Amino acid sequence: MKKLEKPTAVLVFHINKDHSEVGWDVYRKMLKDGGFLTMLQAIRVPVELSVQAEDISFLATANPAIVEEMRSNPKISMLQGPYTHTLPSFFPGTTWGQLALGKKVLKHYLGEKLSWVGSLPEVDVSTFVMPFLKQAGWSGILVLEDLHYTYEYRKETDTRIPLTGKTILRSGKTPLIVAVGEKLRDIYNKFYRGFTTAKEFLDALEDKATESKLNFVIFYIDFEVPQVNAINGNSRLDLWEEFYQTLADSSMNFCHFQDPKVKRFIQGVAREMPETQIDPRPMPKWHHSTQLYEKIEKVLQNSSVDPHTLFRLTISDTFSALYYWPVCAELPVKNSTAKIVIRPDLKRRIEAVEYFLAKACGETPSLPHDSALRWYLKNLEKAHQKESS
Repeated sequence: MKKLEKPTAVLVFHINKDHSEVGWDVYRKMLKDGGFLTMLQAIRVPVELSVQAEDISFLATANPAIVEEMRSNPKISMLQGPYTHTLPSFFPGTTWGQLALGKKVLKHYLGEKLSWVGSLPEVDVSTFVMPFLKQAGWSGILVLEDLHYTYEYRKETDTRIPLTGKTILRSGKTPLIVAVGEKLRDIYNKFYRGFTTAKEFLDALEDKATESKLNFVIFYIDFEVPQVNAINGNSRLDLWEEFYQTLADSSMNFCHFQDPKVKRFIQGVAREMPETQIDPRPMPKWHHSTQLYEKIEKVLQNSSVDPHTLFRLTISDTFSALYYWPVCAELPVKNSTAKIVIRPDLKRRIEAVEYFLAKACGETPSLPHDSALRWYLKNLEKAHQKESS
């Protein structure tokens, strides 16, 4: 099996406007004050952005310059994705609708910018969902080594082999592209709290590539890490820019999945891999509120409801916010008395769910008084109307 000539990495950042650890007041500031656009413009090596279609239509409504930067910046490639941040293993009945609407909307806004590779929220891939992804036109699929188990399909043994150390696998003719796990994500997160450096992350990334049989590594993390680690409401954009400066100055090769040489390499390696099945690891934080889940499931049975409204109700971050509430994490910052405070914005999220539950039941709900949530819902409604026109 051939490997790449030099250590090569694909960096994937998942954008999620509904991130349970980023309040909508922070997100509004990020869009209005130019922080989001600054982050995109600071990217100095090729990266992949993993995104839901509703996020793109929302951004195009709230600040069109952001989506234009995504389209025009040659350092940015966009992965295929579903419509909202919904887990197929949690609401399996919505899977095809999510993928079909996601494909339509992403194609409308991003056109040829879309990659041949796709990514699901929380990388919630399983053998069950693979036929849907293939039908949606995904020719390569991102998985994560510490959220899944894979096994070569053998009926007599049903042997399960952990993903750790794998880089490329195969389901049918489709490459499964394995992103590295917790250790590298931990180094990256600690960088935003002052406990590691960008150089330490880069060294660990290069080590991971050279340790693989392919000289190839994929790194996956939330785009909003600088916001999650905000101090007194101020995102760590300075560290985001420092991170990219370090990468740009390195000798490591960064690339897109779209790069013809990389695409041929991935597809060639996948052809040599054994047939693989994949199961998601149980993730209990999304199965916390039975009452809310059952209420949403009942609404989902009504096929006459606008799919925009239905898919809004299935967002996993509402359930993770319920799971973590009222836990409040206070994380230290090196050489500082400041603390990074992480607490789910639960009240607003429940109000948003109630707003769309009312719409699904044929009511005309009033916009809430909270300014950040009101801003969010108004832009969301405008985005939905644009898509439907």
